[in-house]
Amino acid sequence: TQIAPLEVVAPYLDLAIERSVVRRGQTTRLTAKIEQKVAFSGTATVELMGLPGGVTSEPAVITHQSQQVVLPVQVAADALVGLHKTLYCQVTLQRNGQPVVHHLGRGGALRIEPTGIPDGENR
Repeated sequence: TQIAPLEVVAPYLDLAIERSVVRRGQTTRLTAKIEQKVAFSGTATVELMGLPGGVTSEPAVITHQSQQVVLPVQVAADALVGLHKTLYCQVTLQRNGQPVVHHLGRGGALRIEPTGIPDGENR
């Protein structure tokens, strides 16, 4: 194979996922605070990764001016109950026509509660 030049650059942004709680069969919105480190042009796509089985999310779009991103999360009725600390975001932006991928916000947490527990009851 041919040797290819590789450019290593500082991250364009940092991201911190706020903890969220949701019941089985419901939807919620996960918010992540964004710290811009290097301005980029155009938009970037943010995808929530590391979701437990039965949980899905749709990607969101941000710009270099975004201070937060809100990601919709759908939890199936049979999703695994408990605290899931495996969430992170994959952020993809374009630089010189090539995708630049960041994996940020590792350790984000989502607590899935069983249905039928009244609000405020101790668990």
